[in-house]
This record gives sequence, C-alpha cells and structure tokens, in this order.
Amino acid sequence: MLFLERGLPEMKNKMHGFKTVFSHNLGIHMKSKKYLAVTIILAVFLLAGISIFIMIMSDKNSRKDQYTYNVDKVYVVDETGLGVPDYSTYGAALGYEDAADTEFVTSDKSPEELVDTDGAQYVVVQKKSGDSFVLCVIFGNTDNVTDEQVDFNTAAMEEYLVPCFKTHLFQVSGLTGEQIVQVMLPTAINVSKIGGESENQSKHIVAVIMMMAFVMIIYFAVLIYGQQICADVPMEKTSKLVEQIMMSVTPYALVSGKILAMVFASVIQFIIWIGCIVGGVLLGDVLSKTVLGVDTSAVTTALDLLRDWFDGMGFSGISIVLAVLLFIAGLVFYLMLAGLAGSALARPEDAANVQSIFIIPLVAAFMLVLFASGLTASGNYNIPLAYNLVPFSAAMTAPASVLIGTLSVPMAIVSLIISVVSGMIILYVAARLYKGMMFFNGKKAKLKDFISAIKG
Repeated sequence: MLFLERGLPEMKNKMHGFKTVFSHNLGIHMKSKKYLAVTIILAVFLLAGISIFIMIMSDKNSRKDQYTYNVDKVYVVDETGLGVPDYSTYGAALGYEDAADTEFVTSDKSPEELVDTDGAQYVVVQKKSGDSFVLCVIFGNTDNVTDEQVDFNTAAMEEYLVPCFKTHLFQVSGLTGEQIVQVMLPTAINVSKIGGESENQSKHIVAVIMMMAFVMIIYFAVLIYGQQICADVPMEKTSKLVEQIMMSVTPYALVSGKILAMVFASVIQFIIWIGCIVGGVLLGDVLSKTVLGVDTSAVTTALDLLRDWFDGMGFSGISIVLAVLLFIAGLVFYLMLAGLAGSALARPEDAANVQSIFIIPLVAAFMLVLFASGLTASGNYNIPLAYNLVPFSAAMTAPASVLIGTLSVPMAIVSLIISVVSGMIILYVAARLYKGMMFFNGKKAKLKDFISAIKG
C-alpha cells in the first residue's frame, strides 16, 4: 500500500503538463492547412466517388436483367483445319441453353462477305495462334440492336463457345463420349484438416486481403506520421525558452503528449474517411433506388456476398473492439519509437539522421510478415502466434488475426498488454533521453552519450 501511495503521485508528477501539451499539439495538427486539405479532399473523393461507383454498378446490373439472349443464327468460319463443332449439341449436353437454341451455320466465306452478302449479325472465326486456339466473335448487321443487347449476346456466347470448342478438340483426339464427360467435369478446391471443417475458398481470399490491408495501413501510417513526430519532438530544444518549458512540463508529458496528439489526429482522420466510405455506400444505394429506380442495388448484392464470406469468421463485438485497440496500440508503439528517435536530436533539421531507429524495425517486420510467414507466397493467413505477440509484427498482424478468428480473445488481450507495456517502456527511455540530451553541446553525439543520457 505504501508503494502504491507513493507510486501514483510520482507517476502523476511525471505526467505533469500532459493535458496542455496534448491539447496544444492536437490543435496545431488538426488546424494545419495540410491536415485539413488532405482530410477534406480525400473525404469528398470517397463520398462522391463511391456513391457514383455504386450508381454505375447498380445501373449496369439492372440493365442486365432487362436483356435476354436473342441470337437465332451464328455463322462459323474454320481456319484451324479441325472442322466446326456441333455447338448446339455440345451446348445442350453441357447445360448451355443459349447454345442449344442457336442455329450454327458453317461457311467458307470471309466474315466481311458473310456480313455484306448474307446479312450475318454474328460470325465466329476459329483460328490457330501459335500453340493456342482463338475464337473471334464478330458482329456485323446490328444497327437495329442496342449496344447493350449486343454486349449481352456476345458475353453469353463467350460462356459457351470455349467449352463447346474444347469438347470438339477432345472428340477429334479420339476420346470416347464418356471420357469427354469425365474430362469436362468441373474441378473445385476444398481445403480441410482431419477432425476439422472444410474451408471456403472465398473466405480464405477475404482473410488474406484483410491481413494484407492491415499490414499496409500500419506500414504507411507509421512512415507518414513517424517522420513528422521524429522532427516535431525536438522542436522545443531550439527555443530560447527551453528552460522555462522544461520547468512547467516534464519530458514524459512532452513526448507522450506530442505522440498521442498525432495518433488521436490520425485516428480522427481515419474515422472521417471510414464514415465517408460508409456514407458513400449508403448514398449510392439511396440514389440508385430513387434516381435510377433500381429495385436491388449493387450494395444489396455486395452485402449478401460479404455476409456469406464473413459467416464463420471471428467477427463479434469484442473481437472488433480488440482489433481497434490492437491497431491503435500498434500504431502508438511505432510512433513511440519515432519519438525515441526524435528525443536524441538537438534540432529538428537532423531528423533524417536518426529515422532508421523506427524505419529499420518497421521494414524488417513488414518483410517478415509478408514473406517469411507465407502470406504472399502461399496465401497463408494463419500467422504463427509469435508474430501476434512480438510488438513489431503484432502491430501489423494482430488486428486482422483477431477478426479472422485465428487469434483467440485471451491471446489478443495478452498481445494488447505486451504492446502497451512495450510502448510505455519506450516512452520512459525516450523521456530520459530527451531530458539528458537537452543541453548536449557536443559536435556529434555518440552511442555512449545516448547511454549516459538515459542513465541520467
């Protein structure tokens, strides 16, 4: 009890002036023209761009429902010497009703002649190009048909032409009908483990994308904000009022206040952008239904797809909260390293000389997570536990891991505690280094000077 009674006031005294430093720097960051310009421009771009994109996709999807395949006759010109397949028969056997209902006419004429003299609307030319075959779909007399209808017809033809032509190749190679059916059967990949449930491939893709997204966000956020903090922390050292500043504010409050103000400003920035993304989606959905008169917008279709993908993952209220906290803790950890680098400086102009203190660990963790873990090589998103516990890599992997479900809630809490404690240790070292190097008059500080400053 005696330790607690003495410890709390001591910690409180060390953070004396934190509120003043935090509010002052937060105001500077959020009122700066650069911060406001980037935030507002990107917010408007996201809000307007996403809503317009949603409207375009919704309109495109609604137009597809208005058209049906209406090709009655297709002329086929063979330049391969392998003959023309019976597209109608093959189409019916393979389940392509559009091909089964279409008349295919073999011709020796050129596509131009078929269009000019026979009035052909659609011509398919079978060609051999190197080691591969090419099926060219050419449309001619379609003046009385809308471009959307032509696109719909050609898209439908693309679906059945290739499998029917492949079936023909198997036929001329001497395979029996039963063998052709076996070869043409679709093949799917289903990953599973003994005693476990099969893994949906789409969920696997979403998990990998989510992991990559968190890695990239942390990486670039630290690069952008870290360099600014590194140059901003030693700003007061060049002031003539440095002694007065240090009497009213402790080094702990000064360093932590500046870093947390930057983190808070960046989090607000992210929240605004995420809000604009959500707002753009909702606005696009509303405009699609009210202005375009679309019954089912692209948003509804996408949400149904995402709901199916995320089903069975680790999404829950507590996992989302932990992911947010882990993300912030990881960002603070790296920015504390940037603050440590800045604390060693005598003036902001020398920031480039010490940025390696936080950039080298950042790049090393980035490369380790992306390549050594197998994330990019094999799409393995089940990151080893050590990656989620070591603060350098946990900042990039832990938020996504707890959302995906590969990191349990108890271990996520452990990872969060490790990141917070590590950040506090770095803050302690940075504050002592800041204070010790405050009046350093040497030409160039050496490692022993830094160690002496930390020891006090």
